[in-house]
Amino acid sequence: MDAYKLQLKIFLMERIATWILMNDASFVVCARDPFAARSRIYKLPVALICDALKIAYVTQGREQYKDVFQLVSHVRRGWTRQIRLGDALHVGGIHPYLRRLKSYWDRKA
Repeated sequence: MDAYKLQLKIFLMERIATWILMNDASFVVCARDPFAARSRIYKLPVALICDALKIAYVTQGREQYKDVFQLVSHVRRGWTRQIRLGDALHVGGIHPYLRRLKSYWDRKA
């Protein structure tokens, strides 16, 4: 299957799902913030870095932002493990900041 047909197939599948959700009242649709995953808060710092680098690259057009984004993307698992471990061990440079980030989801809207 050539790339065009594959892209068209994915596009149509997404539109069909959207149409079903819009026209069937038994489904409840809710947009979620991709950064607001309290259960995986340890992924937030690296996700924010990557998002900022993508925005910087698009707005500034400097290749350095793209290169740093790719670097961060490749080391993200290691950083995420360090953040998660630091939180579990109550490391001073990590634990208080993750507690503060988690507190945003504990607040009532």
